[in-house]
Amino acid sequence: MQTRWIDSVQLARIGGGGVLAISGVDFDDADIASNAWVNSQLAYNGETSNGAAWVVTLAIQNLFNRNPPVIPSFSSRGGSQSVSDAYDAEGRRYNLSVNYSF
Repeated sequence: MQTRWIDSVQLARIGGGGVLAISGVDFDDADIASNAWVNSQLAYNGETSNGAAWVVTLAIQNLFNRNPPVIPSFSSRGGSQSVSDAYDAEGRRYNLSVNYSF
């Protein structure tokens, strides 16, 4: 099991190009809640009679299928929303691998 944690953040001022948006004035809430994602992996290995080794692994990323927070932004053209690359935006994923060494 592996857990990735990102603490909560409050964006007080957002903008670029000289235009600033202020929380509570230009938009309702600039609080981004803390988030945690859990990844899990289960592996089983063995050996054949001729000495070759094998490993079967099942991995699940974002085990509880947590959605990333939507982050508000503001520019001279108006407001928008985005998802930061720091968060897992892909959702739950499964990987199955089989490795055989001889």
